[in-house]
Amino acid sequence: MKAVVSLIALALAIVPLSASAQPPGHGMGMAGGPFARPAYMEKLVLPRMIMRYQSEIALTDAQRDAIGKIMSETQSKVVELQWQIQSESQKLGELLEPQPINEAAALNQASRLMELEKEGKRSQLAMLIKVRNTLTAEQYAKLLTLRPAPPRPRPRPQPPGGPMPPPEAPGGGPGGPPGAAPGSPSAAEQH
Repeated sequence: MKAVVSLIALALAIVPLSASAQPPGHGMGMAGGPFARPAYMEKLVLPRMIMRYQSEIALTDAQRDAIGKIMSETQSKVVELQWQIQSESQKLGELLEPQPINEAAALNQASRLMELEKEGKRSQLAMLIKVRNTLTAEQYAKLLTLRPAPPRPRPRPQPPGGPMPPPEAPGGGPGGPPGAAPGSPSAAEQH
């Protein structure tokens, strides 16, 4: 059971490292939110997209080998970082258990954890830059035309019966007594 929990925790540690490498529309949050896919990612291509369209972009064997090497080097570094992130995350969890929490110690540990996450994201970005740099300008341009369009944001659902009417002013209606026709004088205006 402990091994299963450890594997789940390790999988969760991957999320901060891979969130910046998600395809369009697959970020961790809503468009424009704090966890939305960064705009700069539109300038990069994921290795799986290159693999998928390798014949359409006429990828050479030398390019394929170079991309494979870049990915292998990054993967070994990221796996080591994931182990470190998991260890530091557990330490932070232990610091957050007592009541009251030692704020200084918890924030110090959180800083160590965030530095590792930052290093992981930097490694991911460096890999994507190196991968893109293995492509010719023509190959990159072709990949951009093959990239699927990001999904359109869904409209917000309306409550049953349509949108909610504006709240009534005191005394009923928007400024008038209950049941008064719009534009009719209020009780105060009539007297």
